[in-house]
Amino acid sequence: MGFDSERHENAVQEAQRILKEAQADFALRLERAVDGVREVAQETMHTIGKGGQRALWRTSYFFDGYEDVYKD
Repeated sequence: MGFDSERHENAVQEAQRILKEAQADFALRLERAVDGVREVAQETMHTIGKGGQRALWRTSYFFDGYEDVYKD
């Protein structure tokens, strides 16, 4: 039984195809994960901003000249 170069070439091509497919799948999954993290980070920053705004409104009670903050 000798070395079958055609069979070897087919195996190499199949391995390359599988690797390329796995890399494409990984890239898509990574992109979705990054998008998800970005969305959560944006929501978190928005929530922190709203909390900071509320904290500033609440502390305005302690300063003169900020009575208009609570007027509608």
